[in-house]
Amino acid sequence: MSHPRSDAACWLPVLAVVIGLAALRLATLLLALQDGDIGLHVDEAQYWHWAQTLEWGYYSKPPLIAALIAALTAIGGDGLIAVKSAGWLLYPLTALVLAWLAQSLARADRHDGPARPGPSDPPGMAPTTLAALLAATIFLTSPLAALLGLAATTDAPLLLFWSLASALLWRAGQATDRREALIAWALLGLVCGLGLLSKYSFAAWLPGAAWWLWLRHRSASQGARPPGLGAGPWLAGGLMVSMLLPHLLWSAGQGWPTLQHTVEITTAAAPAGDTAGRGDASWAGALARVGTVLGGFCVMLGPLWLLWLPVWLRPAPARRAAVDRSARHFVLTLHLPLLLLGLAQAVGSTPQINWTAPLQLGGVLWLALQLSARAHAATRWQRTALLVTLALHLLAGTAVPLAQRLWTAPVWAATGIPTGEPGTALPRRLDIWARMRGWPQAFAQLHDAASAHLQHWPGSPVIASSRTLIAQGAYEWRDLGAHWMAWAPPGPAHNHYQLTARWPPPAREGPRPDGAPCDESAEPLLIVADAPLPAGLLAQLAAPRLLAEARAAAAGHSVVRLQLWSARSRCAGRSAHPIRIDSPARP
Repeated sequence: MSHPRSDAACWLPVLAVVIGLAALRLATLLLALQDGDIGLHVDEAQYWHWAQTLEWGYYSKPPLIAALIAALTAIGGDGLIAVKSAGWLLYPLTALVLAWLAQSLARADRHDGPARPGPSDPPGMAPTTLAALLAATIFLTSPLAALLGLAATTDAPLLLFWSLASALLWRAGQATDRREALIAWALLGLVCGLGLLSKYSFAAWLPGAAWWLWLRHRSASQGARPPGLGAGPWLAGGLMVSMLLPHLLWSAGQGWPTLQHTVEITTAAAPAGDTAGRGDASWAGALARVGTVLGGFCVMLGPLWLLWLPVWLRPAPARRAAVDRSARHFVLTLHLPLLLLGLAQAVGSTPQINWTAPLQLGGVLWLALQLSARAHAATRWQRTALLVTLALHLLAGTAVPLAQRLWTAPVWAATGIPTGEPGTALPRRLDIWARMRGWPQAFAQLHDAASAHLQHWPGSPVIASSRTLIAQGAYEWRDLGAHWMAWAPPGPAHNHYQLTARWPPPAREGPRPDGAPCDESAEPLLIVADAPLPAGLLAQLAAPRLLAEARAAAAGHSVVRLQLWSARSRCAGRSAHPIRIDSPARP
């Protein structure tokens, strides 16, 4: 029988650790942004732009990340912190779910509520509580949570719903009555729908769940059948499909772009005639890519855990411990299919390390369960080593985002350690913010010229030839209410802007033979470029005129260079339906 008061007391250290580490991560982000030249990553800016016009799908991602950012920015405004809060808010929630699941798994062979502490356990710390505490701490101190938690990525909701689905599946399997089981199955179906709407790689969770259910069904045939095991999976599957239906209808209407994009990057498919990206086809190349996947797993979880490999592989103690075989098999069956898929994908094409990010959840749970099961026999040296491992991972996860400040900190002058002089940039390869630096300053330099143009011709579209320019420009010029469109040569769309806001529209006429504009009254276009205008774009323009240029320092010795052009279209056909921002920026 469970004891609610004891359970609540057990969660106090877990909550304290999660809140403390979340506060540290927020403080790290705020301090890093004090550099002043950091903006959004191109993917973050694109998600923010999508959030201004919510749809049931987008070219490269399902819709949940855009809806999440729309909700967060509606509350906190459009500043960097609000956009990036998708990371530093969801990762602590994931840690709490992992703690809950680890506690449930560690209690797998204890049917009388929270276990009592053993004679060698810390005062008041039961093995099940220790498993929960370790799961939350290992996850939040991992490089995965420390670094990705500073950005808005689709991995944040993916990991949350992956861990929540795992917890609900275990809860459904352990339910003691039909009503409790069906509630768990219904919630599981909703969570699976949200997981697939976050990122398609959530689908890799389903084979592991089906495998575990088959094992449960086989074991149930030899004894009492678990309640709800017959109708529950069908209920969960029906709810999951119903949640996916609007997205599937949108995707079908657009020609399945998200699925096609997912397949292309999974197989490293290159444009026609270009085999780059396939990688070395030899066995040595395949082994190197497999090593990249395994190495990426170790790095994202925390490289120092490799030193604990004997703990990973050592069999459970002979006496009944906080972890039984069913708990470990549950963790293994849920995550082994994803590992095999990741390795198989790496053998034939460029490995996508971030696609195997949910493997870290399995690693966290396995470590937490193995360590808590042996806590009764741990020596003082082993406990000290565990604390040092966690502390070093935490230190690294805090220092890396602040590397620019540490590089130029005056405190190093007295030590003789060679670092950068005040005002010098960190080498680009050491700067995790490298791709986010310089964009705010570059677009700010063009802002006045763009504003003057749009005030005179408020219906003038803004054209760019790359996803990066459109996403970064839409965010940095969010107060201008610009109509952004994507120029691209003839052919299939390669990003969401080319899919929904293409310029020139596919049905428009070609230029007149004499090269004169078809419609002299058409409003001139505004064009943003970071390189010479492509020949194909120039062929569509009449008398392009340079309005302004921008140059802003980025990471290392690199520079962001932009140009702002004005030109009329050689043939003003019917307009596309551009992605637009209908309201000025929120404060």
